[in-house]
Parts: sequence; C-alpha cells; structure tokens
Amino acid sequence: MATTKPYTLKPTLLCCLLLCISLFSGAQTTEPASGLESRIRLLLAEADSLKYAARYQQAIQRTGSALQLSRENGKQYQEALSLLKLADIHYRRSEFHLLGKYDSAALKIGLHTKDNFITALSCYQLGVYFMSMDQHAMALQLFNQSLDTKFGTENSTYTGMVYNDIGVLHGKLGRLDNQIHWLLKALSIQEQWQEETAIAQICNNLAVAYNDAGDRLTALPYGKRAVDLRRQLNDVAGAATSANNLSLIYLRLDSLDNALHYQRVGLQYAEQSGLESRMAECYINMALLMNRQKKNPDALVYEKKAIELLQKTGNNEMLARRQIAAAILSKATGDTAQALQFYKEAFELSTRLNNKANIRDVYLNRTILYKDYKDFYNAYENYKKYILYRDSIINQETLVKISDAQAKYETEKKDNEIKQLATARRIQELETEKQKALAAGNALLAQQRQNEINLLSQSQELQEIKIAKQEEDLEKKNLTVQNQQQALLLAKQQKDLQDAALRKSNLMTNAIIAGVLLLLVITWFLFNRYKLTRKIKEQRVLLAVRNDIAKNLHDDIGSSLSNIHILNELAKKNALKPDLASEYLNKAGEDIQRVSENLNDIVWNINPRYDDLQQLFIRMKRYAADMLDGKNINYTFNFPDDVNHISMSMERRRDFYLIFKEAINNLTKYSQATEAMVSISTDGGKLSMQVSDNGVGFDNTKTVHGNGLANMQQRAGFWNDTLTIRSIPGKGTSINLEMHLTGT
Repeated sequence: MATTKPYTLKPTLLCCLLLCISLFSGAQTTEPASGLESRIRLLLAEADSLKYAARYQQAIQRTGSALQLSRENGKQYQEALSLLKLADIHYRRSEFHLLGKYDSAALKIGLHTKDNFITALSCYQLGVYFMSMDQHAMALQLFNQSLDTKFGTENSTYTGMVYNDIGVLHGKLGRLDNQIHWLLKALSIQEQWQEETAIAQICNNLAVAYNDAGDRLTALPYGKRAVDLRRQLNDVAGAATSANNLSLIYLRLDSLDNALHYQRVGLQYAEQSGLESRMAECYINMALLMNRQKKNPDALVYEKKAIELLQKTGNNEMLARRQIAAAILSKATGDTAQALQFYKEAFELSTRLNNKANIRDVYLNRTILYKDYKDFYNAYENYKKYILYRDSIINQETLVKISDAQAKYETEKKDNEIKQLATARRIQELETEKQKALAAGNALLAQQRQNEINLLSQSQELQEIKIAKQEEDLEKKNLTVQNQQQALLLAKQQKDLQDAALRKSNLMTNAIIAGVLLLLVITWFLFNRYKLTRKIKEQRVLLAVRNDIAKNLHDDIGSSLSNIHILNELAKKNALKPDLASEYLNKAGEDIQRVSENLNDIVWNINPRYDDLQQLFIRMKRYAADMLDGKNINYTFNFPDDVNHISMSMERRRDFYLIFKEAINNLTKYSQATEAMVSISTDGGKLSMQVSDNGVGFDNTKTVHGNGLANMQQRAGFWNDTLTIRSIPGKGTSINLEMHLTGT
C-alpha cells in the first residue's frame, strides 16, 4: 500500500493477491502436479485465505512450510512462488524492507530456469517494491520489463495487475490523466476475467484518482463497489482502506452522515486487521470528522489514539503533524497546558527530523495561542521565529528552483551546442551537394538543398534565441533572490536598530523614575526627621508608633505607589493601543486595591478599639475566608472562644497578624491546595497557631526562601517566638507559630 499524507485518499497496489487463484494456471504447459506439488499448492492456498483474514503470522508460517518443502525437494518453480507469496504477505504488513529480498530471490530463479512467468512476475513485484521506496523511474522500468517478458502479449489477469500499478505510479507522479487511463485499461481486463479481488482494488484506485481530479460524483460509485466487493471477499484490511477512502469522498461532498458511517465501518475493519498503521489512519480521519462537527473533545480522543499508534510504528513525520493537530484541538477544548505540551513534543521531534515546515507551523500556532491568552511577550517571540523559518523555507525553495533551472539551462545549452555542430556539418554537406547539383545542371535538386540549408539556419537561430531567453530568465531569478536576501538583511538591521533605541529609551526612563523616587524618599525622610527633632521629648511613644507606620508605608505602600505611577505613564504612552493601555490600567487598579488593604491594616492596628484578641480573630477569619474562597479552597477554622486572659502589645499584635497574613497569602498563591486548616489554641500564657494545606509543597533543603518567608522568621525571631515550616513535595505545607505571652 502506498504511503500517504494525512486526510488524503489511499490507493492500493495490486501485488500478488491473485497468486492462489492463478499462479499455477501460469504453468499449465507442465505435467500434472505430483502429490508433493499438490501439498505445496495447498499450503499456499491456505496462506492466501489467512492473508485475507489478516492472520498474517499464520500465513507466513504456511508459506514458510511451502518454501522449505520446495527447497528440500529441488522444486525451483514452487520455491519461486513461495518467495513471491512471502513478499506479498510482508507487503500487506507494510514491512517493505523484506520485499526486495524475496522478489530478487524469485527473479534469480526465473532467470536461471528461463521461466518467463516467474521472471515477469518477479519483475512486477520488484517494481511494486521500488515504487514503495519512491524510486519511480526504476519501478516503471521493471513494470515495462514485466510486460515485455510475458504479460504484455497475453492480456491476462497479470496484465491487468501491471496496468493497475502503472496507473498508481502515474498518480504518485501527479499525472492524473495517465493514472485514470491505465486504471481503466486494467479494469477492462479484470472484468473480462471476472477477478473480483483485482476489480475491488482497481475500483478503489479509480475512486482515489477521480476524487483527486475533483470529480467526486464519478468517484463515488467506484468507492462503493470497492467496499462491497471487499466485504464479500472478507478482505478486512482492504475493506478498511476502501471504507476510509469512501468516507473522505463523502466528507468532501459535505455528506457528514455518510462520511461518519463509512469511517466507522473502516475503523471496525482496521481494528479486525490488527494493522496499527491502518488503524492510525482511521483514527486521524475520525478526528477530522469530529472536528468538522465541532466535537473537538471527541476529535482530541481520536488524535491521541493515532499518536499512540504512530509512536509504536515509528512514523515520526506523521507523528509530528498529529501532535500539532492535537495541540490545536487541546487549545480549542480549553486545555492550554496540554496544548503547550503537544507543541513542545512536536517541536522536539521536528527538530530531530530537521523538518523546518513543522517547526514553522509550531511557532505560528503557538503565536496564536499566546495572543488569544493575552501573553503578548511570548506571542511576539514565537511570531519572530515563525517569520524567520517562513522566510528561510521560501528562500531555500527559491534557491532549489534556481539550481534546477541552472542545471536545466546548462544541459540544454550543451545539447544546443551539439545540435549546432551537427547543423553546421549538415549545412556544409548540403552546400557540397548543392554545388554538385549545379555542376550537373540539376537546378531542382540544388534548390531543394538550398531550402534545407535555409531551414536549418532558421532552426539554429531559433535555438540560439531560446537559449538567450533562458539565460535572461535565469539572470532575473538570480537578481530576485539577491533582492530578497538584501531585503531580509535590511529588515534585520532595522530591527536591531529599533531594539537598541528601545533599550536606550527604557534605560533613560528607568533612570528618571529612580531619581524621582530617590528624591521623594530623601525629601520625605528629611521632613520626618525635622518633625521628630521638634517633638522628641514630649512624644517618645508617638514617635515609635510613627516610625512603625513609616516602615510599613515604605515597605508595602511606597513601592506600590511607584508602580502605579509607572503603569499610569505606560498607559498614557500607549493610548493608541487600547488593549495594552487597558492591561496597564488593570494592573494599576490591582495595586491601588492592595494599597487600600495595607492602609486599612495600619489604621486597624493602631486603633485602641481592636486591642481585644477576639476582634483580631474576627479580622483574621474574614481575611482568610476571602482569600481561600477566591481560590476555591475548602477550609476549616479552629479559634478559641475565651482569650480574655491573654494580652498583646500593639506591635506584637501587628507582627502576629502579619505572620498569619503572609502564611495565608503564600498558601493561596503557591500551594495549589484544595483543603486548608487554620487552628489557634491557648495554653496558659502560650498561644499556638497552625496554618496547613494539602498542596504541592516544596523541598526545604532546595527551595530558596523569598522575602515573605524571611519576613515571617524575622518577625517571630524579634519576639523570641518559634516559627516552624514543614513541607514535603506533593504532600502539602504546615506553618506553626509558638508565642509566649503575658496573662492578665
């Protein structure tokens, strides 16, 4: 079976499916078969039946037994038949590397015994082998040799076999008119012999040819006939191919119900055959049908099945294409992570295969994905690489075309030089003949020779004009390529200049912002120092509070306000880009909300109304509930009811609340948990707090602690409290705080 591209109909090659029926009829001139020959014939017939039922291993065993009997008893004719049968069975299993081995051995026997039938049949099957290896010229030569040796003169079923595969060969070369011509000749012969197996295969190939030619209404009856015949013959592998092809014809006719029906039939037969490559093709086409019906989750399931089989069969070119298709379907179903994984696998495989077209398509589709999810940085990075590969492929294709044109020009130029020399010699000979005719008084002959001289001279001039035109065309193509290369170089240089200007502009902007911030900080600090100097004696306590407030403002709110300022400026600069400006304003809004919360915390902390721990616990519950609900995390709170015997200073209450807040914040941001628990208990003058989750956890020995964890440890250490962080990757995290307080 010929190798195909995805979503195309599949032609079938008629190898040796008729051997069981007519191989022995090719040697009717011999004496009646002996008991041994009858036994070999029976083994080959059994192999044929097993082959049609897709029981290939058993068919190989039967044929191997026939081959062994033939060799042990010196039956070279039967040995050659067995070798050809083995080649046919391995061909059906897509094990092409074994075809040449068996067919060549059979050809050697045919030539040695001067048996034209074996020789012709071996040449035919070797032609099939070379066609499967895309060596088309050698395949056509062997097909013609098969016809010249025997089959071309007898108009037998074997003649129809060769005609069929010559048609398939023309189809692989894109010569649809020649393909249909040879297939119709093959069908006419096989209908005369009523060979239904051959008729089914030719009808399948005609359906493919007419569909490729765009005449799908003509293709349809041939496709139906192929499916019906193969069902009757119980040819499960062939029926799978024909049903698959018929489904695609209906799909192109927008008859989705019929397309889906025949695709399911094809899949059923493919699974019965056990051929993984055949099943993979059916899964791919089922995915296409599901996608056409907007059933993308179902389409993705079939693509994954096809990918699994292609990984087993080692068809990496097809595998990379299906991974890209699966990534597109994953995006359509909303699974971005899976889409990116498929793109990654397709990219790595295409890189190993050096398939630039696939790499280009990966970058293009990743650009679309990132753009749709507002990740404009990655979208732009992938788009740049897509353009690079696209231009590289176009440039490479142009160079190949020019190289081909150059080779063709040089060849024609040499041929023309040879013709010119021959023409010059011929003109010289005609001049001599003309002079002789004039000398002999034969004016008519002299005029005839003069006419021939004029005709040759005109032909030579025309050839020179043609060569000159080709040289001019070639020069134009070279100039076009040079212009394209210069344009690419200029575009690259312009991009480099723009990037450099952008970096310089960003550096200047950052320097100005940093200077302004520094000036603001210095101004604020000096003003604060001035106020502290004036009131230091009478407001020592108030000074400490203010210092504390100043620290919070500097750490949390100052940086946020600066960021808001920057985002506001960026939004102004990008006013003509609404999407980008909107993104900057949204981020600024989030920072304003965070500043509001921090200010609220500061006001709450210094308000004497909230010195009571019950009020503190109420605020902690409200904050934790808001954060955990926002992440859809289930939670449990265990807080003590009676805490009147516990008291905390304002500064310690603040640090306790900030440790709790940082723990909840880390849990919601990084844990990916589904369950969380916050527990506070008291024992005399000791207060214990535990915040735990069932999230992803982290490795304490490897993870670099960020500012959040460090601040928690610093705040606890300042009061000589004990803060313990336990985390196991995959099992969650637990933060425990032990505080020793003073009773009332």
